[in-house]
Amino acid sequence: MLKGLKITGGLLQLSELGERNEWLNIDLVLAGPLQDALEVIDSKPLRYARAIGIDPGHVSGRVETQLHFRLPLVSDLKIDAVDYGAKATITGANLGKVAFDRKVTEGNFALEITRTGARLQGTHRFDDIPAKLDANVIFHPKAGPSAVYKVGLTLDEEAQHRFDLDIAPDRMKGPIAADVTYTAFGPNRGEATALLDLRGTSITIPEAGWKKPAEQPATATLVLDIENERIARIRQIDVKAAGLDGRLAALISDDRQHVDRLDIRRLVVGETEVSGTVARRAEGGWRAQIHAVRADVRHLMKDAMSGAPASSSPPLAIDARIDRLVFGPQRELRHVTAGLARTGGVWQSGKIEGRYANGHGMSLQFGEEDGRRLIFKSDDFGAALQLLDIADGVVGGQLSIEGHIAETGGKRTLRAHIEGEHYTLARAPAMAQILALPSLTGVASMLAGTGLPFARLRGDFSYTGSRLTFERLLGFGEALGVTAEGWVDLDQDRLDLQGTVAPAYALNSLFGNVPIIGTLLGGGSQGLFAANYRLSGASADPQVTVNPLAALTPGILRQLYPLARRAASRR
Repeated sequence: MLKGLKITGGLLQLSELGERNEWLNIDLVLAGPLQDALEVIDSKPLRYARAIGIDPGHVSGRVETQLHFRLPLVSDLKIDAVDYGAKATITGANLGKVAFDRKVTEGNFALEITRTGARLQGTHRFDDIPAKLDANVIFHPKAGPSAVYKVGLTLDEEAQHRFDLDIAPDRMKGPIAADVTYTAFGPNRGEATALLDLRGTSITIPEAGWKKPAEQPATATLVLDIENERIARIRQIDVKAAGLDGRLAALISDDRQHVDRLDIRRLVVGETEVSGTVARRAEGGWRAQIHAVRADVRHLMKDAMSGAPASSSPPLAIDARIDRLVFGPQRELRHVTAGLARTGGVWQSGKIEGRYANGHGMSLQFGEEDGRRLIFKSDDFGAALQLLDIADGVVGGQLSIEGHIAETGGKRTLRAHIEGEHYTLARAPAMAQILALPSLTGVASMLAGTGLPFARLRGDFSYTGSRLTFERLLGFGEALGVTAEGWVDLDQDRLDLQGTVAPAYALNSLFGNVPIIGTLLGGGSQGLFAANYRLSGASADPQVTVNPLAALTPGILRQLYPLARRAASRR
């Protein structure tokens, strides 16, 4: 018996007798409690159990061991002259808290020990999670690592929470399969490389409109610096999936409790490609300094107008330089600078400046004064409408919008006044149908040719979700006056608009021959021509209804009169 171990077999062999160096070979087979076996190999001068990170006093289980010794038969034997080794089969092992203050239980291992090191392979439960282990320990390293541990395990959502790895539970759901290699370089210092298989994980990045369903391939690689069994730095984060390619790094706080800064070396999500830093602010929340080669803003716009706070969203301030800000196919701004602030999950203020493809500029400010004001200005009316996918038949002009943002029915609503001037209407099939009446053929010819010029536009509108609702919208040019009311749904690509069109020459006559107004309003044979219209259905090809009028009614005149008078006074 050796402690609680029972010798079940063995062999003693003498060799090279009569030679200068005679040798003794000892081979023993022992079985018994794992604790006793570890205490044997942990006795001085070996200390092998502690060398592989195990305290014999906190283990249980069974072991069957083969011990081998080869030593010279000399009177002054030194330990360095002894060649020794051990092979053991370990079952039902409970090793206590081995790493990161977590227990290893139900271990079944194969252990091999030589003079230079030890190797431990097998299966176990790590903090009650099924895992595989392959560990190599170098007993007396002169340079390089002292140990390399490879662990394979799968973390479900509960295990992720237990290990404090559920960093974004609202964005990542499902199991993560991990192969982790930990390399120890000295006491309490090492490096961990984690290869993550995210196939079973669903991931969403709503700001970019990107998501990965479960069972779609995705991988991630993390390289971490470990100090005193705590993560000190995350030197590398690589993530890859269809539509997602990122390379990042993270700096951990001094107390090792949270991330202080995220360095985005390159991140491609859908149509967005960014780099920059995201750092924790002393007053709480985060500040992002971003440069984007391109950024897809479509989903951010929906989020900004939804009024629904993003769940658990911390305060965020963004300073960004964006080469191309994409609103949709062939719709983008260039050379954009932006400053945005989010509080309570809602974008509260911002300032954005940029240029259209033709070089004309625009600016947007919101959140000033009472925190609800919005001001939008554009040096190109038509480019602004095309950018926002409202209309593509307007050319040139200037645009100004001023309004306020309010919360209505759980959604954000923009109520604003619009002013436009010096623009041309072209490529407008619906307007061409409205102008198909015989009395408007001249105006229709202008629309089909160089376009229909307008001097002024004004009116009010509201914007909620994806719906634009127009009220008292009036446009006036040298050839035509138009009113409009109704709505356009940008997501559904549908509209319902109605109003009146009248030739501007008829209105101009009011100022050239004022005494005839009474006759005109009386509906005589010299009455002014006008027409009511309605557009409804698909935005790209709406149904057009036109009803000619015999005379301009007082209500129509009251709407068109102010614009006509200002146009006449400028002439």
